[in-house]
Amino acid sequence: MLSFIIFQHFIIITLFMICFISFVFVTRGRRPIANILAWLFFIFLVPYIAIPLFLIIGQRKLNWVLRNKRALLATPPKKLTQETPIEALLNTFGVLPPSGGNAVSLLGDGVTAYATIMERIEKSEKSILICTYRLSNDEVGCAVIQALTIKAQQGVQVCLLLDTIGSFLTFPRSKLKPLKKAGGCVRYIMPLFHTPFRGRVNLRDHRKIMIFDGHYAITGGMNLAKEYMGPTPDTNRWIDISVLMQGEAIRDLLTIFESDWEFSASNMEKKRYSRPEIITCRSGDSTIQTVASGPDTIGDRLYDAVISSIYTARHSIYIVTPYFVLDDALQKAFMIALRRGVEVHIIIPHKSNHITPDLVRSISLRKLRSEGAKIWLASKMVHAKAFLFDNKLAIVGSANLDLRSLLLNFEISCFYYSEEDIKKIRTWIEQILPLCSTEAKKPTFKRMLLEDAAQLIKPLL
Repeated sequence: MLSFIIFQHFIIITLFMICFISFVFVTRGRRPIANILAWLFFIFLVPYIAIPLFLIIGQRKLNWVLRNKRALLATPPKKLTQETPIEALLNTFGVLPPSGGNAVSLLGDGVTAYATIMERIEKSEKSILICTYRLSNDEVGCAVIQALTIKAQQGVQVCLLLDTIGSFLTFPRSKLKPLKKAGGCVRYIMPLFHTPFRGRVNLRDHRKIMIFDGHYAITGGMNLAKEYMGPTPDTNRWIDISVLMQGEAIRDLLTIFESDWEFSASNMEKKRYSRPEIITCRSGDSTIQTVASGPDTIGDRLYDAVISSIYTARHSIYIVTPYFVLDDALQKAFMIALRRGVEVHIIIPHKSNHITPDLVRSISLRKLRSEGAKIWLASKMVHAKAFLFDNKLAIVGSANLDLRSLLLNFEISCFYYSEEDIKKIRTWIEQILPLCSTEAKKPTFKRMLLEDAAQLIKPLL
């Protein structure tokens, strides 16, 4: 009996120490107060579930990632002579500086994007480097893999980098064997089943980068799946955008790709990687700044840049995003912009492919609408990520306007400063508006209860 009491006492003290240590780690991580309270509440209620979950997914800036990945920095930070406020801000993070002399073409629909990707694969003679979040086992994903296999058989260096969660369950590894047998190399970044208590499961590589012969590059929001692109028009296809680029900016995209590629290598990797030669001749008049964000960067550069752009906007803000999940700082920035007389247009799907962010966004949207924001609800799924500030800055990339993209995932965004590029993106955004409704329906009591309940998990999304 005495031994049982001692054992119980030992268990209670052990649990107390584990909870105390968990509290320390939660509060020392420089998280928003809402995030801290959500985790503490979860740990207090169900410690047996919450503590292991926090160890697996609770961290967002991982020192071991920063130590083991190639730095995505300009060393030393470049001193800019005619920098905009956003360039000045990004320069303090050591972000790769803007590059001029680039050519930009928008891939504003799935047919154009698919045709361009397949054309660039077919015409590649030396190397094809692709990083994507999702590769699907459908006609699009299989066609891309088949085309890559043919190029690998011809001696072209093919490197395919996939996110484990985004592609592991959506594309069978057996279907990648012909590509590997032909000489292509496939890697998965941030493995799911590997050292579970290092915090990597929650941090996904959401970047989309394609580089062909060091001469052309494609980046944006589209994954390799039929929802995003295809050879023929499809009324059910999602609204999305990617960008085809030539010029010096490809060097920055290559630096980011290579950092991820090297980081994903296992000890068993035997195939050698050959860096493609970048063609740096002047291709156009576009000025582009490539911004990588995520666990492998110091600070929250994209998050800070978006907030700063909202505060400095004087006339208009356009936000195109599939998910709209704001913390208090972002919400406040939009509210102040509206009260300063800035036009705020938010283009989102009427219903996205995930119910939880739809519930979470509703309260924020009603507050912004009450202050004069124009909320455009598209009749089909919007997967594009495009932000436009005052016709002076446009951002297109892989990052949604939600806390996961801004603070957790590996993301890639391109900042466009040239007037012609901004005009193209503005025109593309305006083409979406006729597909949208601005009608505001009053939520039912049941819906409001669900929305309120969803706020509890917003900091954890």
